[in-house]
Amino acid sequence: MKKIVLIAMLLGLGIVNLFAQQENQFDEIKKIDENYSWTWKDGLKGVCDKSGVIIIPNKYDEITAFKDSLAWTYKDGNKGLIHVSGKIIIPNEYDEITNFKKGMAWTYKDGQKGLISKDGVVLIPGKYDEIAHFRENLFWTWKDGNKGLIGKDGTIFIPNKYDDIKYEDNGTFKCYKDGSVSLLSNLANLPEIEDKETKKDKGLIITDDGIQVSDGSGTVIINKDSIFITEKNKGGKDTTKIIFKKGKILIISDKDDFPFGDTLNWEYGSDFPRYRKPRFQGNWSGVEMGMNNFLDKNFKMELPADGKMMDLNTGKSWQFNLNFLHQSFSIYKDRFGFVTGLGLALNNYAFDKKIIFVPDSNPIQFTLDTIHKFKKNKLIVTYLTLPLLLEYQIPAGHARIHFAAGIIGSVKIGSRHKQVYDNDEKHIVREDFRLSPFKAEATFRMGYGGFNVFANYSFITLFEKKKGPELYPFTIGMGLTF
Repeated sequence: MKKIVLIAMLLGLGIVNLFAQQENQFDEIKKIDENYSWTWKDGLKGVCDKSGVIIIPNKYDEITAFKDSLAWTYKDGNKGLIHVSGKIIIPNEYDEITNFKKGMAWTYKDGQKGLISKDGVVLIPGKYDEIAHFRENLFWTWKDGNKGLIGKDGTIFIPNKYDDIKYEDNGTFKCYKDGSVSLLSNLANLPEIEDKETKKDKGLIITDDGIQVSDGSGTVIINKDSIFITEKNKGGKDTTKIIFKKGKILIISDKDDFPFGDTLNWEYGSDFPRYRKPRFQGNWSGVEMGMNNFLDKNFKMELPADGKMMDLNTGKSWQFNLNFLHQSFSIYKDRFGFVTGLGLALNNYAFDKKIIFVPDSNPIQFTLDTIHKFKKNKLIVTYLTLPLLLEYQIPAGHARIHFAAGIIGSVKIGSRHKQVYDNDEKHIVREDFRLSPFKAEATFRMGYGGFNVFANYSFITLFEKKKGPELYPFTIGMGLTF
């Protein structure tokens, strides 16, 4: 009996340990159905079965809902297709893949278009500026402004070397090149072409996919989600492509006078829930507070002889920052980048001694007030700040650990000496006090999610050179970013 109880206890401990391991191997688990669950680890998404066995590893930025056992995957801004079993159907190497129609989908990569099957077979390689449906298994292609004809299996029937091509019935094509016209017929292995276009009138062709207009020197194709234009002019050929996708517009042009460069307003999307390529977002905007103090030129907290009277009460010498604007620029994917912005820094230097500044003294002079008793005696300096930071981020759960270092440049926009006597009477003097008009601080910052700690050290002295004690301000604090 004891052996049976012992075996049961061991089995129970083993089951508990198995569930504990399953729980600990992921940051979060969310049930999909009775057989599968979403999993997250270090900010990346995957799928496991009901036993905790990993089906799709946690390496994707996003996985959409499964439809017919297939789901779109996104990794580093690239789109792919995966089966619920974990089999990769289409690797994550395309900027965009459209929804499948008749088992086929358009692919886009670096502005080039191709065709792929639902089982991941590349039918037409993604090297064309535009591809448009011609017949059941035939497609028009454009490359560098030249038109051609290709089969669904990638067989090239007419190479991309003509300004325009028109179908003339009975397997004959009229080809235009530099003002000349030639006829092509009896093309080898060309599938039988059925004359089933609904209308053909002076270059106007209406098909199930859209409208094509051609005049021998160029072509306009209007589909439900794009417009493609190619034309020939004195300088050669120009092509412009406009793609409409869920309220977004992509314009690609090789026109020399196109005012937006090569591309305007490129975004990613599909008929699945909207997904945008992850962008680097730095940490600057927010509120911060920290404690101020001074170092001497030897990086010691020992005040020079002419600055002994400026000994601070650190517990009351606070800095308050409002960083109200920031801009991020990616250097490497969404992990590493450059951060800048604007902010306001309010520095309070609360003095231990009852010092007052001698007005208009140069260099600045101090004296002790032997008459009054103070509740407060502090110097308040306000700066407009501009950071220049490099930041690196590490995914950790549903947030990121971030590290940043750089320079914060500051311009003094105000200074005052505030004294509050025991009787609550206030005495405020607004003057520059020979303070340096600029400040340049080295800063190091780290945090998790919206929480941040920082340390700043100024390379520039508090007072102008030789117009006051050689004091180097530093601040240690924390903040919340938004």
